[in-house]
Amino acid sequence: MEKDKLLQAKCRNLVADYDDILKYIIELEEQKMSKDNTLGNSEFEIIKNSIFNAGIKEGMRKILAKINEISNGE
Repeated sequence: MEKDKLLQAKCRNLVADYDDILKYIIELEEQKMSKDNTLGNSEFEIIKNSIFNAGIKEGMRKILAKINEISNGE
């Protein structure tokens, strides 16, 4: 129980102090990934890279969402 409260407090502080920075870093990484023109040698490679990049982007967003969720005690 105490560990959960400590985690919640740390996440709350993280969101309060660095939410805009975290969002900015995610945005920069998404832009960098969008500019990468390496498509691959085959349709399979192109699709694989597209799915991989989409997964990375979604993962970054989910981490930030989870931090927000924990900070709210959910």
